Amino acid sequence: MAEEKAPKKKGRKTAKKMLDWFVNVIVALAVLLVAWIFLMPRFGYNMHPVLSGSMEPALGVGGLVVTQLIKVDEVKKGDVISYKIDAQRITHRVIEASKADGKVQFQTKGDANEEADPYAVIPKGEKVPKVVLYIPYFGFLGAFLKQKTNFFLLIGIPTALLLGLYLRDIWREVRKARKRPAPDWKSRI
Repeated sequence: MAEEKAPKKKGRKTAKKMLDWFVNVIVALAVLLVAWIFLMPRFGYNMHPVLSGSMEPALGVGGLVVTQLIKVDEVKKGDVISYKIDAQRITHRVIEASKADGKVQFQTKGDANEEADPYAVIPKGEKVPKVVLYIPYFGFLGAFLKQKTNFFLLIGIPTALLLGLYLRDIWREVRKARKRPAPDWKSRI
């Protein structure tokens, strides 16, 4: 009978170790994701979801573009830049760069569009966001997480729960250590 219980305990220990490992990996990925989201803007990078199919197949709907601010003079034909018209963010390819009244302006076009955009893009400052990375399907998650409530629900609460579980485990170990008799150090000298 004792022999039958041993494999069950071993199986449970293995399952618990695998679950602990999985939880640790998830926590590490969540921490890295949060750090990435918060630190990227400090280094001149931003993330924007792709909301339309105007840049397909290069940038698919639901993807995530990472942009880096570069000097206006460094933008060349073929670069994909991001800009705002009113409150709408647009990410299109530069088909022509020119100067008018001493200011640089860009003619842009979505890859899937047949005609160029009907307006020239005139950067407001000395830098413009250029797309440096595209991650398919992560735009939906990024758009969802940009809302503070969703971010708190999806990242904040699970992180707090996992932190609480870790603190509980640490506290249990501390209590176990306090209950154990103190080692006799004099006998070891």
